[in-house]
Amino acid sequence: MKKLIIILLPFFITTINYAQTWTTQITPNNSSESAFKLIKTIDGGFVTVLDGVDEIDNIPQNISYNKIAVVKLDVNGNIVFNKKINVQDSSDVRINDFIELPTGEFLLSGGIIEKTYNGQASSILVKTTAMGDTLWIVRNSGKSGACNSVYGCPNLIDFSNRFWTVDALLSGPFDTLNYFIYEYDYNGNLLNINYQDTMVSYGFPPKLFKDLNDTVLVLADWKVEGILYKKMDALLNKFNLSPSPFMSFKTTISANGNMADGANDLFIVTGQIDSIWHHAAAEYEFSWGVGTSQANTNICNTSDGGYAIIGDTWNAIVNNIYLIKTDALGNQQFGEMYWSVTTHNIDVVQANDYGYVMMNGGAGLWIVKTDQNGTIGVEESKFFKNEVELYPNPANDNITLKFNQPTTAQIYLYNLAGQQILVNQTHHTNTHKIPVSTLPKGLYIIKIKTEKNIFTNKLVKQ
Repeated sequence: MKKLIIILLPFFITTINYAQTWTTQITPNNSSESAFKLIKTIDGGFVTVLDGVDEIDNIPQNISYNKIAVVKLDVNGNIVFNKKINVQDSSDVRINDFIELPTGEFLLSGGIIEKTYNGQASSILVKTTAMGDTLWIVRNSGKSGACNSVYGCPNLIDFSNRFWTVDALLSGPFDTLNYFIYEYDYNGNLLNINYQDTMVSYGFPPKLFKDLNDTVLVLADWKVEGILYKKMDALLNKFNLSPSPFMSFKTTISANGNMADGANDLFIVTGQIDSIWHHAAAEYEFSWGVGTSQANTNICNTSDGGYAIIGDTWNAIVNNIYLIKTDALGNQQFGEMYWSVTTHNIDVVQANDYGYVMMNGGAGLWIVKTDQNGTIGVEESKFFKNEVELYPNPANDNITLKFNQPTTAQIYLYNLAGQQILVNQTHHTNTHKIPVSTLPKGLYIIKIKTEKNIFTNKLVKQ
């Protein structure tokens, strides 16, 4: 069972106003582009970074080349800019983290593999203007390239005039690959490598978190101490060590240095990691069919001191996205489930009007804004569509499937017990009708399998 660790935040009382809802599709359906993170910017907008942009596949050599792109939306979901960055020709580039600097500029970290030069891999840093235009690119060609994966070099932290990241280096008498904290100025000049604290390159990748007092919490598998939290100041002086109660890739940190981390079970831990409250995963589960599983994918702090948790839930029939809001003690305040085509690379942030902005990076990249209760509008339901439309829904006699191009598909209908009650097929057609008049009233799951994709949706029979 995966776990979710959350650290206690102070409670704030806020006045809730009506929150606008909207939806924006960033990339075409079934494109090669993907994203894994969403941030709220200083001006209240939203930014993500795309991988796999303008991807070219070299099938004989089994390699691909690609660019990246910085995309910004305003508070109303309008695309402000979509700026492509060609880090280097004939290279595979992946971004592992990005942050907004106090200046409004953006800093990106990731990895690159040169496809035309013996597959040489290394880490990269990219800085852009507030409008996504590239200022500089730094490639650490002397490194081993261990930060080229999604799980390496996981994040960046800044100190108003310099920043830290994690990179790998061959070191020691046996030329061992290890992680170290690297410090750069805002022009990309390397200032320092912290050799006194060595993190191993295998197992759990290190994470860096910073509060408003420039205190840094480092979570890593240390070469001597093992898996620990270390608290450091901006000069790398350590003043607290504690074993980690659980390891996870899903993490957020509050302004006072408390941390939230994990998946499914909810652990609420104080900032000094000296007290833990536990909420079992069953408190947050959605029961909607036989054989259902679910996993949290990301978490963010909310303005009232609580948390918003986004994740996906699935069984053999369908995948869905859910949003859970808790108070500062982890008590659930609401939970909403959204019927989705795919559930990949999901993230959530809270908007300035207390609504929630969700990103689904699966079959086409969608960003959707809910109100403060997690409710989406009718138009926002397009977030969960792709190449096929189902109507009417609810239905009495017949339903119609409308495809955006002639399609051959297998169609399956299930009840909520997971029993298959109907099988149908289309043959290279744009529309297809299915009689449902004999079905008992209730909720069903329809599954549509084409040559390239599998789509699912709920169907209400009246």
